[in-house]
Amino acid sequence: MHWNPAAEWFSRANTISPSLLTAAILLQWPEGTELCLRFGADANAEYHGPCPGVTESPCPMLRLALAARSQPQCLLCRYLLDRGIDRKVFQRLRKRLQNEMELDTQELFARWVP
Repeated sequence: MHWNPAAEWFSRANTISPSLLTAAILLQWPEGTELCLRFGADANAEYHGPCPGVTESPCPMLRLALAARSQPQCLLCRYLLDRGIDRKVFQRLRKRLQNEMELDTQELFARWVP
């Protein structure tokens, strides 16, 4: 696991029941994310728990994927985009989080047509 949850997570752990898709994204596991989406997970769902680098709650799955670093970030985003992310969510995140994206993710967002 690439993320070390702080006391904030432990205090809210009893009230949060994340989906399998959310867990795969938080673990930065592209293969698990792809499987969840292939078998019907909602790419437009929202996550209501804490996440590293994310201040908004609830946050869309795409925002959660953008919190990942390195190669998993692009793969996670690609799988989510391929499943049909809401156009408004995509446009809002593309404008606001351009500086948080890895180079390959920036290129993916520039070429993706909603």
